[in-house]
Amino acid sequence: MNKKWLLCLPFVLSSLASCSSSTKSDVISIDQTQFSSSDSKIITSFDNEIIVNGDNVTFSNTKTTSGASLVNSSIVINRKGKYKISGASSSVNIVVNDTDKTGKIFLVMNELELVNEEKVPLIILSADKVFLQSYENTENILSYLGNEYAYSTYTMTSTIYTRDDLVINGKGSLTVNSSYLKGIDAKDYLKILGSGTLSVNAPSSQGISVNDSLRIGGSLNLNVVSEEDAIHVENDNNDAYFYMEGGNVSLDSKHDAIDVSGTSSSFTGYAKFVGGSLSIKTFNQEGKSAKGIKCLGPIYEGNIEVDIDVTDDGLHSETSIYLTSGTMN
Repeated sequence: MNKKWLLCLPFVLSSLASCSSSTKSDVISIDQTQFSSSDSKIITSFDNEIIVNGDNVTFSNTKTTSGASLVNSSIVINRKGKYKISGASSSVNIVVNDTDKTGKIFLVMNELELVNEEKVPLIILSADKVFLQSYENTENILSYLGNEYAYSTYTMTSTIYTRDDLVINGKGSLTVNSSYLKGIDAKDYLKILGSGTLSVNAPSSQGISVNDSLRIGGSLNLNVVSEEDAIHVENDNNDAYFYMEGGNVSLDSKHDAIDVSGTSSSFTGYAKFVGGSLSIKTFNQEGKSAKGIKCLGPIYEGNIEVDIDVTDDGLHSETSIYLTSGTMN
């Protein structure tokens, strides 16, 4: 039977987790350093408009030097710019490989649908910073129906795979589907914000996996359904962290909903919630971990609405939990 927690802040029910609990309002506040002004920038004019139609791709350049080309059915982007991408294909994918890191790359999806059995739809190998945006009032879909995919010297296990900084925002919707692997796999930091909707469906693996930090803001709707952890943040430096200051987040997992972890007891990361709303549901009948929020370091919560329906601990920290204002059910 699922356990549903009721907590009236600022006092704490000790049954929420097997650790100490207290208040620490000085750290439970919005951190202005987590997002930059460019993170929420919405692009409406473009350097290059790319139209995908099955196996065919057309480029309309507004600059003398184009940073996009078609190589072996892959749209390869190798320099900074603002790229608007539209259309549908079951054979074409997008690869960002700006090895010189010439500047910011904006990929704006405008009714884009890439459903691929053989290639990961979006690969970011090298870039200064990539912004993946859904154009206002558009519906966009990236789906990967295959298994592990080898490209360059890397093996990819997700629909969106990035080795550099990625910001997902916009005013439209993006649905990320992965039949057998992760939905999103970020080897650097990942920021999700804006006012649109991001839905991640990973019925066989983790929903969102991040190596350094995951930061959520704005007023977006984020929905994740997964077989394994809905959100997993971990790195070898033992300083991975999760930060949420806005948005409406819904997580449905058969394992932990949010897992922030490391590889040693010297972990310096954390999970911090300072705004927005969070709905968590976990269910596992196999005796595996199915916690709501699990963190090797401290958990901070304040000014956030949380609804937790789980078959394990609602909140679980190996160190401390700090709670101030907000509501939890």
